[in-house]
Amino acid sequence: KKIQGKNTLIGIFNDVTEIKKNKEKDKENQKKYEQLYNSSRDAIMLLEPGGKYLSGNPATIKMFGFENEKEFILETPADLSPRLQANGKPSDVSAKELMSLAIKKGSHSFEWVHKKKNGEVFYTYVTLVKLKISGNNVLQVMIRDITAQKKANKEIKEKVEELEKLNRFMVGRELRMIRLKEKLKKLEILSCKSD
Repeated sequence: KKIQGKNTLIGIFNDVTEIKKNKEKDKENQKKYEQLYNSSRDAIMLLEPGGKYLSGNPATIKMFGFENEKEFILETPADLSPRLQANGKPSDVSAKELMSLAIKKGSHSFEWVHKKKNGEVFYTYVTLVKLKISGNNVLQVMIRDITAQKKANKEIKEKVEELEKLNRFMVGRELRMIRLKEKLKKLEILSCKSD
């Protein structure tokens, strides 16, 4: 094919330059994403809406106590949860409902009880985000371990209840002391009158 004119060559050169710039930007963005994915302290994974894990970052593998990603992706959300959630609903039923909700809304966040490979239960905050990959719906799952927060909140609640109980006791004691003083005063007055 014969290209005519100086302006046509400049146009082709500009198009190739833009394509190269866009490819470099894509590579840069890919590197940033990989760094974030690999260095995050939160678990990040990809999940098919049917419940099959596609990947898990290093924090995921560590959080759930697996040896490697290959071992992890053999599991399902129900496998990594106790039979029942804190609200008493079966984990497998709840997981399906929450995944469907995230697909419908685009994202969804909630608290969830998870289970490590060794069976140890821990509390998490989960965010599901719908993504399209190769035309298919996929969920990006981000999990933060909130077990320490839950424990601290429980301890604070217990201390507050203990202090409220002590306060009621002290107020009751104070009221009894006031009544006793009033009775003593009346007795003193009666005693003075009889003298």
